[in-house]
Amino acid sequence: MDNLLFTTGIKYTFEEFCLLNDAVSKTRKKNIGFHIVLLIPIVCLVVQMIVEEKYINLVVVAIIYFLIWGTVEKNMLKSLRMRIWKDSDECDDIWYYGFFEDYMEQTTKKGVTKIYYNQMYEIIETETHFYPMIGKNNGFLIRKENCRPELIAFLQEKARELKK
Repeated sequence: MDNLLFTTGIKYTFEEFCLLNDAVSKTRKKNIGFHIVLLIPIVCLVVQMIVEEKYINLVVVAIIYFLIWGTVEKNMLKSLRMRIWKDSDECDDIWYYGFFEDYMEQTTKKGVTKIYYNQMYEIIETETHFYPMIGKNNGFLIRKENCRPELIAFLQEKARELKK
């Protein structure tokens, strides 16, 4: 049996779920198509106002549009996340992690998941977390404050190895 090198754990909360989603979204830039579609009407309006030399109207419409756009997008995203969260049967579960030389294990109330580092999609690192990704949009949550410095260095090295 392999030797356990490090352990850590995290409570899987809605806030942690949102932080994971934000980190993945920033990495993937998957909302670009959505934003382009939303910009088409404003671009048409801008062109029309420039042609008609209605610059004051242009400024007012642009400000209103971006305020509405930001509010709608934020509320839609929060609503979608809440719906996904409520459908999850892992709400407020404690996730435990064991790190070995070649793989890591996640233990939850559902069971144990074992993943080899070389089979991971990537490891996303933020200021507060590591997100070892087992797929493009599926990963684990590891809060740095719950890790010993040796584990942080270990995960950073595994992330560098995956980028090679």
